[in-house]
Amino acid sequence: MSFQYLLTLLFLLIFMSGCVTKPTTEETAARRDAATLKKVFDAPASFHLTTNSSLEEFVLFSCLQHPKVRVAYNNWLASIERVTIERSLPDPQLTFEADVTGIIEAFMPGLMFEVPGPGKRKFQAAGASAESRARYYEFESSVLEAAFATHQAYYKLYSANERMVVYRDVIALLKNLEQVAIAGNVAGKGGLQDILRIQIDLERALTALANLGDALDALRIQWNAALGFGPREATPSLPARFQFSGFNISADDLLKAALEQNPRLRRMEAEVRQAEAAVHLAHRGRVPDFSAGVMADITANPWMWTPKIGITLPIWKDKIRAGIAAAQFRNRAAQDRFSAEEIKVAVELADRLFTYRETTRNLKLLEDRLSPKARQALDLSRAGYVSGRASFLDVIDSQRTLLEFEISAIEARAMRETAAAELSLLIAAQAPTGAPLLRNIAPLKRSEKSTGKDIPR
Repeated sequence: MSFQYLLTLLFLLIFMSGCVTKPTTEETAARRDAATLKKVFDAPASFHLTTNSSLEEFVLFSCLQHPKVRVAYNNWLASIERVTIERSLPDPQLTFEADVTGIIEAFMPGLMFEVPGPGKRKFQAAGASAESRARYYEFESSVLEAAFATHQAYYKLYSANERMVVYRDVIALLKNLEQVAIAGNVAGKGGLQDILRIQIDLERALTALANLGDALDALRIQWNAALGFGPREATPSLPARFQFSGFNISADDLLKAALEQNPRLRRMEAEVRQAEAAVHLAHRGRVPDFSAGVMADITANPWMWTPKIGITLPIWKDKIRAGIAAAQFRNRAAQDRFSAEEIKVAVELADRLFTYRETTRNLKLLEDRLSPKARQALDLSRAGYVSGRASFLDVIDSQRTLLEFEISAIEARAMRETAAAELSLLIAAQAPTGAPLLRNIAPLKRSEKSTGKDIPR
């Protein structure tokens, strides 16, 4: 009999070790999505950044390589596995009982199964699936934030580089004026005060250029961080050329896109679904759970089988009511957070759109009208100073005005491009080309298209 029992037990253990449960539709879809993105993240490393890489290539690199993106990606994958855990039955229990006096009079191994009440596993799985969707949209947010951080660092580099070019031109101009002033002073045509004024402005320009050189070192670190490079990693050279967007989308289209695909809104919408599933699950607190099993006295001949059935008694009504009420309050809070986020997105859209339009107008004014006139005024005042028809103060005033306009134009362009990136990426959630987002990759997969670029892990 003992041998028969051991064979039976061995068979049961082998059988149960291979048990699986049927996945839900949402879980199957999530695993399919995860497999799609895995192919992108695991692509071979044959795509390298150089100083001539485009902004699109830098952005794509950061979307795939930044540690924050990887963190959110792995959190999403972990949440998919949790769906399986929540929908699965509890592990069966192997039990043993024995009657012992002086000897073992009865030895009764058994097997027990616990079965949650009807509907409980369904809503547990629904809540876990909704949480998984929320984690996906957190991942999507991290991708877009990485892309925006790259844009932001890129245009800071542009601003610093262009201002250094302007100050080098100013320094060259002032040195030339200094030579003219010294020659005039020797010839008795100018005073020492002109030379001193030039030297004062020259020292200011040299100091500003030195400060920009230090700022460029800090911006280089920010640039590497935006791309996802650590302090000990070999980093690419800074961009040798800078690109600018052709952003041109109406406010209505931006708002529509934001309300439809902004990942912050989609994440909160998924959290509402999760809270709704929790409410349904709380109502199932009134439903009892069950346990069933069988025990066998293997010392008897023949074996004596003892079926066992258990049922929980949900008798604590105040506990059940409190659980339902708490779930309902959390559901209302999730709905209110969603509404508040919609308002916040609309306000951010209006604010960034104003910034974009304002800087666009200012840039057009500076480049098309003010800077050309200031440059013409400087040329005239320089010619007048050399010929003695204008004072040195006219030259210095014209030079300072042109410097102010050129620096303002650089800053306005950088602000405009940053505002455009924030509008398109963080608010309207327009995915960069090739970014590892399902709405980017799924259409390519269906039509069997490829970018022809391999991205490193």
